[in-house]
Amino acid sequence: MHLVLANVTKGLWELFSGDFGVMGIKPVPYIMSKGAGTTIGREIANGRATVPLTQARALRDIQLHWKSYMASDWLFFLLSVGEVILCSRIPDEIFMTFLHLCQAARLMFRPSGLSEEELRTVERHLKNFCRDFYKYINAERPERVRVCLPVVAALFDVVPNMRACCPAWSYWQFPIERLIGTLPDLIRSNSEPYAALTNAIAHKYNKELITRYAQTYAQQKWAVATGKPVAAVLEVPTGAYKLSEASYPPVYLLPPRHDPAHLTGLELESMREVLSLEGIEAVPNQALAKKYFGLKLARGQVAGTTKQASRLDYRRNHLV
Repeated sequence: MHLVLANVTKGLWELFSGDFGVMGIKPVPYIMSKGAGTTIGREIANGRATVPLTQARALRDIQLHWKSYMASDWLFFLLSVGEVILCSRIPDEIFMTFLHLCQAARLMFRPSGLSEEELRTVERHLKNFCRDFYKYINAERPERVRVCLPVVAALFDVVPNMRACCPAWSYWQFPIERLIGTLPDLIRSNSEPYAALTNAIAHKYNKELITRYAQTYAQQKWAVATGKPVAAVLEVPTGAYKLSEASYPPVYLLPPRHDPAHLTGLELESMREVLSLEGIEAVPNQALAKKYFGLKLARGQVAGTTKQASRLDYRRNHLV
């Protein structure tokens, strides 16, 4: 979800500034003047001294360095500075389109969880953004078809993803990064890596599809064919933490593997700020943190620390 929002924001800036070096689009007129883009870049660069490094990376001139902006930079642009610097510098209808994305993102990334009504509000803003994007930017003109980036349609999956995985801040890793990390081990041919990767992926997902279908809908036949007993339904282990009582299907954090650790310094202050946002006045003198090394999703899968046997290193994507 983070990557989707970052890519959409990057595409919008590309359209606003009229720099279509990647997309190769010339018929689309500039939405924002070159002078305004230069001024915006200078304002962002001058404001870098006012933004703590714990909040965002060092700000750079977006007009000069937008191609090297990371996902975190685009999210900071969307959540913090975009609305201010674009006001009165782009057409009103396109500015209101951008505001729909801003309002949805600010709801998604706040510390507290979202109610069902707030999720519907996020979904409404995202749908309004997609509607206005195709209305004002595409404008039903054939030469603008390539402007409508496919990633815009991925915004429709954001709210269902939040219903399955809980608030956006509770999982940080981009799904596409996890997928890319599994691809190098599937390449078994140096002479034809693309063909080898394509065949390996097809074989992998065909195998998973057959296995999951058989284990779900033909358990007895699968047990007879493989010689393995029918898998028992996994119960929620003792010590698991349910993220929200109102969520259905439920999502659980699996029990921690380490003893609770005392919070100190900046971590303690950050936790106190979150508690104050939640309206909790009685804050204990001592606060403990538990590290959860797994997240049982609503669909039954477990996300957590994984180690690949073929590699010496592994990603620590534990949840705190």
